[in-house]
Amino acid sequence: MGKLVTLPSASIDWYYLGFEDEEAEYAQGRDHETRHSVGARLWGKTGGWDYNLEALYQWGRFGGGHIGAWTVASDIGYTWNEVRSYLRVGLRADIASGDRDPNDADLETFNPLFPRGNYFNELANLGPRNFYDVHPFLTLEVLEPLTLTADWNFYWRQSVEDGIYGPSGNLIRLPEGSRSRYVGSAISLTADWQINRHLNLTTIYAHFFPGSFLRETGSAEPIDFIELTLSFTF
Repeated sequence: MGKLVTLPSASIDWYYLGFEDEEAEYAQGRDHETRHSVGARLWGKTGGWDYNLEALYQWGRFGGGHIGAWTVASDIGYTWNEVRSYLRVGLRADIASGDRDPNDADLETFNPLFPRGNYFNELANLGPRNFYDVHPFLTLEVLEPLTLTADWNFYWRQSVEDGIYGPSGNLIRLPEGSRSRYVGSAISLTADWQINRHLNLTTIYAHFFPGSFLRETGSAEPIDFIELTLSFTF
């Protein structure tokens, strides 16, 4: 990984990652996977605007077939700064390829390799494979120690021939039984209070609304998540 160039209001990173898994599992099946990834990220600020853009391509072998997968991710926002508070409105939009034909040997499902568990929200019920999403969010600092964040993520399948996956890459649902792309949406509310220099209190509530793909292929119950964390820093 390295920094290619620095612009007056932007920076660019480029990277290569190699990966191998002897028992990789996808909707297509389980087999030996060797994957190569090359990508670039552009980020920066100008005026009140900030942006973070990334694109990545993958190739390699899955069993006897070839891998050809990709992803594009974006995070763009605008911040209004005041003397004792600020407001940021942002939009994340991402897409990652899914397998086009589970009956051939080739694999087009993107592998995020080692994503964080709460990639989309604190529920951590979906992973970034075979998807596209639109994710508006708002962050408000009411007073200096208190920050409030609200966001709503809408999630679809990129390919109707592929299933959906968890954050660790585990296969959650096969594609059989539905041609729908819409998987669901999740709303999340977060309050972060820096009580003093040592104590921080974080409260999170999230709710998942199942979409047509889940309802047509099996269990589709809503999910609620509540988190209350008190941390002490020396």
